[in-house]
Amino acid sequence: VLSIRFKGVRKDQTALGRLSSGHLKTLRFSRGDKKFHICTKCNMIEASPQHLLDCVALVYDDLLERPDFVLEVMRANDLMDLI
Repeated sequence: VLSIRFKGVRKDQTALGRLSSGHLKTLRFSRGDKKFHICTKCNMIEASPQHLLDCVALVYDDLLERPDFVLEVMRANDLMDLI
């Protein structure tokens, strides 16, 4: 739903949709548990959607209110490959 309201290019719409839904392209399942790659910014914690936002000092509401800024911050921190 979020990506439909965003008027950017399809690739950016997809990234925002993945962040908001939790279905990142790096998401894997192991024995029924969700597994994410390790965050490439902090190299300490799995790069879940919530962690990616936390790691760059953003909150979920930023996805709704400032999607362009979220994309800019994710690109600046080289996190787009995880989304």
